[in-house]
Amino acid sequence: MNEMVDVEVDDHCTVVVRAATRSRTEDVDRSSELGQMCVVAGDQIHVEPGFVRGRGTLTESGLLIATVGGVVDRVNKLVSVRPLVSRYTPEIGDVVIGRVVEVSQNRWKLDVDARQEAVLMLSAMNLPGGAQRRRTYEDELNMRSLIKEEDLISAEVQELKQDGGIALHTRSMKYGRLSEGQLVRVKSALIKRQKKRFQMLPCEIHAIFGNNGYIWLSEEEPRKELEEQGRNTETPKTSLDGRRRISRLRNSILILNEMSMTIHAQTIMDVYITSEQAGLREFEMLRQNVREQLIERVRNRGNF
Repeated sequence: MNEMVDVEVDDHCTVVVRAATRSRTEDVDRSSELGQMCVVAGDQIHVEPGFVRGRGTLTESGLLIATVGGVVDRVNKLVSVRPLVSRYTPEIGDVVIGRVVEVSQNRWKLDVDARQEAVLMLSAMNLPGGAQRRRTYEDELNMRSLIKEEDLISAEVQELKQDGGIALHTRSMKYGRLSEGQLVRVKSALIKRQKKRFQMLPCEIHAIFGNNGYIWLSEEEPRKELEEQGRNTETPKTSLDGRRRISRLRNSILILNEMSMTIHAQTIMDVYITSEQAGLREFEMLRQNVREQLIERVRNRGNF
């Protein structure tokens, strides 16, 4: 029950307080009348008989209750609650970018912005030079020569455990340790699901679109140091012009994220090109008034 308090002052300067109550259910009904039903955790969701419970809900005494705050989604009889802000929910086959937080016995633990840390086993990655053999105790001792704490790597979700654990692998030459680039973090829900996660953008910058909301930008194609020759391989330094292009791309992505717009190669380049045509320097793009004008110009071009 939500309490509504009215305060009045009479002629004798006495404060008179009148309290009224209104049920949370009435609030939910009112929001549904507006065409979009928003709920908070604990709200009852009105459903038709034969409904199917989806994510973000639970049943209690035959009633459907929201377990998270968000927007109610209905697909036929399936009723679920889509959180307004949530952590990344992994799926098998997802490409993710993660930061190493711990190196332990025969495994690395990575932060991928999920509810649990992901695990990359030593046996789930290629050895330097692509050697195909059993991992030995010596390999375990040399794990930090391949990947150490705070390193960024790209990987693929291999398995989801029953307890919510995430198992990764880097058994492809396109995955590995990332260096000489820029990491951009956005809401994972805004990343458009597409087949090609590794792309060369028209501005000649390589991009990796992680399903977990991490985007990697680099002038050179991400080197496969992890699988080829270990950490001794030197990655060419990013040129000054490359840094400027990466900076403009980063700011274009942050603008889309701030405006809660879908993020993929086309929308990023739309903002990128529009900012160039407007004669804006990289650092000017994130100013409040400039950001709104940029989005308005892109919309007028019919790309959103």
